[in-house]
Amino acid sequence: MQPIITFLNWEDAVTPTHGWTDIKELKPELADCVSLGLIVEENDKTITIVSHISGDKEGTDIDGSLVLDKSWIKFRLDIPVPEHQTNKLKEWLLKKVEE
Repeated sequence: MQPIITFLNWEDAVTPTHGWTDIKELKPELADCVSLGLIVEENDKTITIVSHISGDKEGTDIDGSLVLDKSWIKFRLDIPVPEHQTNKLKEWLLKKVEE
């Protein structure tokens, strides 16, 4: 598996009011979001990305994880990880696949 970084532009739900609000002030709009991360899991319904990854022979740590429903995505651009970084990532990704 080739490690891939992805750029996602997606829409999210919002809570447009705070407390009592005149209904005429309600704006039925979604939040326009942008995320960038390493794809660690993907299936027909969801994509999971992480922003930060670190590890050694004992294990792998992640931070900034996000699971998105793929139907929310408006635009997606996948970028292969540079060759000189793939060994670190492949080691972690292969551990995950073997579990």
